[in-house]
Order: sequence, then C-alpha cells, then structure tokens
Amino acid sequence: MSIIRLPELVDQILHDLSSLGFPIPIQNQYEPAAEQCTLQDPERIAKVLTVFFMQLESARKGCFSRLKWDYREGILSATLLEPCSPEMEGSFINTRTSLHCLGGTLSFEKGHLLLTLPTSNQQSARGPSKDPSKEFSDAPPLQPLDDSATYRLEGSHLEKGTSVFDPDVLKQACPDEEFSRQLMEEFLSHCRNHLQELEHLLTDEHPLDLVKIHRIAHSIKGGGLNVGAFRLAEAARSMEQQAKAGMIGSLEKALTRLKDEESLLESIYREQYERKANPPG
Repeated sequence: MSIIRLPELVDQILHDLSSLGFPIPIQNQYEPAAEQCTLQDPERIAKVLTVFFMQLESARKGCFSRLKWDYREGILSATLLEPCSPEMEGSFINTRTSLHCLGGTLSFEKGHLLLTLPTSNQQSARGPSKDPSKEFSDAPPLQPLDDSATYRLEGSHLEKGTSVFDPDVLKQACPDEEFSRQLMEEFLSHCRNHLQELEHLLTDEHPLDLVKIHRIAHSIKGGGLNVGAFRLAEAARSMEQQAKAGMIGSLEKALTRLKDEESLLESIYREQYERKANPPG
C-alpha cells in the first residue's frame, strides 16, 4: 500500500486541478504534526479531497480560502478559517456521505467548515498513547448486544426495526445510483482494512492500544450508520464501548461479531445489486 505525506498529496491535487483549468485559490497551513502526517491509501483520500476542493471553490465563488490542517490522536482535520454561509452546507452532501464511508466527517461548527479524516499511522503524532484506563475512565456503562435483534436509526440512536442493510439510507443521502454504489464499495473496502487492523492489534500488540481500537470501532460505526448498515454499526458500537471501558477479555468476541456482520452485509448488498442489475425475465 503506497504512503504519502499530507502536504505532498494536497499540493499534487491542487496542481492537477490547476493544470486541468481549475485553479483553486486555497492556502494550506499545516501544524507541525500535520506536516509529518503520512496517509495510507492516498488514492482514495485524493478522490475525496479533489471533490471537496472543487465544491469548496464553487461554494466560495472564487474567493480566497485558507485551510488549517492539524493531526492528533489518529485524526487528521482541516478547518476553513473564513466564516461559511448557511447555504454552503447543502452543497457538500455528497462529500459528507463519501467522507462518512471512509470514517471521516464534514461539519459546520461556529460558522466554520471542519473536515476530518482518520489515518492509519502506527502511532499518534503526540507520541505513545496514554494509559487506556485513564484515557477512558469516563466510559458509559456497557449495554448488552441483542444477537437476535435488527436495528434502525432513530435520531442518533440505534433501535430495533429493520434489516442488516437498508439501501434507502444511502439513496436518500446520494440519489445518484452510480455514485452511491461507489461509496458503498469504498465503505466495504475500508471496513475490511479496519477489521484487518483490529485483528493485528488484538493478536500482535502488547499491551493493547485501546485508544486505537476505540477509534477504529468508532469509524466503522459512523460509516455503517451512514450507509444503512445498522447491525454492523451496532456491533461496532459495542466494541467501541468495550474498548473505552477497558474490557479486554471481550474484545476478541466483539471482533468475531464485527467480521460476521461485515460478511453478512457484503453478501446481502451484492445480492441486492445483482438482482437489480439482472432482473428476472
């Protein structure tokens, strides 16, 4: 898997856009940690950032923009320093959905746009992780996972109701069928990579990096909710809370559940896609 530093990737994207006749007047400011931040799988991240820069340029109507990049605890963030208009948020719906599928976010806080991307660095730019028991001392009580239940999203909560995969969730967020299928494929690919990283952490890392396990589970949960994979999201939520509570003995079982849910999700998704692409008769 190729690795590239953040400034190199951003500079290359802006250069490519300029050579194609789309000069983007963005000035990037990097915190020292962000300057050294390396990105796994830069091709996927580059696709998202390319669309993001073009949408930002369109929304800003050619005005000069400044992005400040920061990196800490495995999260890469970029903040637009100029205030955003309320109309900007609606224009970023596809980018937001795409980022969620990668485990990132796009939000508007205090009038400023904030983009975050998870990285796969082996260690945070702040150095070794803190004592996990201290880091997660405020963990909420763990709620048991109901193996027989199916789930739906109600506000920010998971409740019993629907199937393993609800295609209407992605369709509502992204009506373009080809683009929504691309997002789902991206999510499944990143989910498999996350599961491999979790397996590595649980078998080869001693002591366990509970902070990283919590972060990965959180990313899977967020992506699952945004593509309609509610059972997978619930399994990830359970693992997220177990890591936060320091419940080391239950993490291997949680990973097995995650793998099973991912396999079931992919099977159902591909079956639905094949049936839609090749209707009977």
